[in-house]
Amino acid sequence: MVLAPLDMQSSAPLALTSNKLEIDVVEDSQWSRETLTAAIDQFNKAEAKYVSHGWDKLSMSQMGTEGMGERGNLEGEMQEAAEKMKLLDTEESLVEIIRRYDGANIGWDYYRYVLYDGIIQSKHSSLSIDLLSERMLQPTFGFPSR
Repeated sequence: MVLAPLDMQSSAPLALTSNKLEIDVVEDSQWSRETLTAAIDQFNKAEAKYVSHGWDKLSMSQMGTEGMGERGNLEGEMQEAAEKMKLLDTEESLVEIIRRYDGANIGWDYYRYVLYDGIIQSKHSSLSIDLLSERMLQPTFGFPSR
């Protein structure tokens, strides 16, 4: 910590100490399942509205200003749900992430990057490989729904 005003030439750091802090991390599988169920529901509802407007087949550059706000909100909902699935990092959440990942790590849908990160950052790497190997054989993999 450095006292204000921050002057790189004359400021000197202050040494701080703290009491010892212990944290117990407890796995709560029921909470994880409930959180995953809510995230799946959030993603599916937003995606259904998104697809019903045809935005899954229309790039942002092809859109006018009408609907831009709603589209952004739905993309945000999908991204938020994908983040929740990613942070859970359970075997069940990994299954749901890979189910939604189409291999197209390009485009304007940021939630795809979140899904991709959820796969490569998962502590369940062996399961990731198995599930992704199966997913890659499906006809919808590698071809965005646009």
